[in-house]
Amino acid sequence: MPSILQTLRMWRDPVGFQTAAQARFGEPFGQRFHPVGELVVVSDPGMVRAIFMGDPETFRAGEANGKILPILGCGSLLLADGEHHRRRRHVLTPAFHGTRVTDLGDQIVCQTREAMARWPADRAFRLLPSLQTITLNVILRAVIDTATPGAQAELARRVGLMLAPAAGAALLLGRGHRAWWSVGGIFGRREAAVHALVREELARRRRDQSQPTRPDALGSLMAASDDEGRPLDDGDICDEVVTLLIAGHETTSVALAWAFERVLRHATVLDRVREGVAAGRDDVYLDAVVKETLRSRPPLIDAVRTLGHPLTIGGCDLTAGSTVMVSIPLVHHRPELYPDPHRFLPDRFLAGRPGPYDWIPFGGGARRCIGAELASFEVSTVLSTVLAGADLRAERVEPEQTRLLGTALFPARGGSVTLRRRLR
Repeated sequence: MPSILQTLRMWRDPVGFQTAAQARFGEPFGQRFHPVGELVVVSDPGMVRAIFMGDPETFRAGEANGKILPILGCGSLLLADGEHHRRRRHVLTPAFHGTRVTDLGDQIVCQTREAMARWPADRAFRLLPSLQTITLNVILRAVIDTATPGAQAELARRVGLMLAPAAGAALLLGRGHRAWWSVGGIFGRREAAVHALVREELARRRRDQSQPTRPDALGSLMAASDDEGRPLDDGDICDEVVTLLIAGHETTSVALAWAFERVLRHATVLDRVREGVAAGRDDVYLDAVVKETLRSRPPLIDAVRTLGHPLTIGGCDLTAGSTVMVSIPLVHHRPELYPDPHRFLPDRFLAGRPGPYDWIPFGGGARRCIGAELASFEVSTVLSTVLAGADLRAERVEPEQTRLLGTALFPARGGSVTLRRRLR
């Protein structure tokens, strides 16, 4: 099939297309997809383990991400490989783990309740835009928590413009398309406006040396050094901030939209979650619901690696420079791992933790998403807050189909719901 047709099929029905290809051709199978080119798609847990735990000089995630995420700046963590990636990840990890995550709990609840107050009653609306507003404000607090509300509001406005639909189109076209009228040009101007505010915040913090280092990602980047021991330059810091905002905003909002799409179509699950929320307990079942949502409807389609050396995978001899895609939906729908894989069954996660190569919504190995803990906490918190305060119903009985934009798997109708009544 010509690559343009494969790309169109992937946009329209990514999971169905890959499932059909796997059934017809076995595994691994080849695929051609713009803008990446030729891919080798795998989902066998043994192959996944070999890729995630293999030599990073052989399985080069940064190089592969440069093909699949062409809008990211060269200073981005996602484009780094080897020791450079390890050092930068070590710098950023504290901003997204432990007490820093739980400290954001009140902010998440506050943002959620403000969004709920704006929802219309008794008519269908798309949840996704509202969820994007929530996750944007939360990730801003984690990444660049400015001292003044006015500056924070302006930063949120500029980042929201940058991440508008033009970003999705620019993601596919890349940085080479920068004419002023093109989507790449639009994205570039909006990104530059965000960079300008980040640079202003950097200058303000450097002037005010009497204040302690803020516990956000920007503070960690300011205190860090490059591979030669020099402080990071402002360009690299801006690239890293934009990367964290894109990665932490879009995927979490999509995961939330799918959580509501799934739970509202399963009355038993909905009642059980509400019962736990009403009892005010730290419900293990809610955690299982989040895990099952991320299994059945992962927000990302892949984890990619470019081979630094020739390698044989699944009996196929691959040359250096080949791009290997771990298909997250195909891993999550393997019946030997998850019996009856297309049913939404949170109980399957009550018995224990899933295997590290069986459940991979955040990737795995040294490249596992550093925001995984924050994303899971945010999904749980928003879901419980909304279900305690609003009676929502799915707009239609039939499930929403999956659509691909960039690397994200969106619900086709944006999580369309109706607010029946406000509970409190």
